[in-house]
Amino acid sequence: QEHVAKKIGLLKKLGFSRHQALEIVRKAPLVLSASEDRIRRVVDFLMKDVGLEAHYIAQRPVLIMYSLERRLLPRHRLLSVLRAKGFCNIELNYYIAAMVEKTFMQKFVTPYKDNVPGLAEAYTSRHSCMSGLLVKEP
Repeated sequence: QEHVAKKIGLLKKLGFSRHQALEIVRKAPLVLSASEDRIRRVVDFLMKDVGLEAHYIAQRPVLIMYSLERRLLPRHRLLSVLRAKGFCNIELNYYIAAMVEKTFMQKFVTPYKDNVPGLAEAYTSRHSCMSGLLVKEP
């Protein structure tokens, strides 16, 4: 119980209400096994960088369990590149994050790989920085 109370306290510090924190634990009990640092980094990314609200995350707590480095950040950056180039206006959300890799590639990488050189390679290699793709070509 002390461990659960500590995680609920962490979630509250991160901006969730007590009700939302309990909902997160109920829907995704594996959150209890995640480190505080991991939870903090993912929630911070989802709220600050992506712009998701606490209630949205609380209703879809599996978002907290996705890998920041291998799934959330690369997909967010890829969608940012596509938005900057004018190819799509989709934001990272539950449905985009939850897509299996093959479907994500078919919908957001393959159709644009010829229009944005290096997009597929940057995404599949999971480079921590896809910002080089935003540079305008001469």
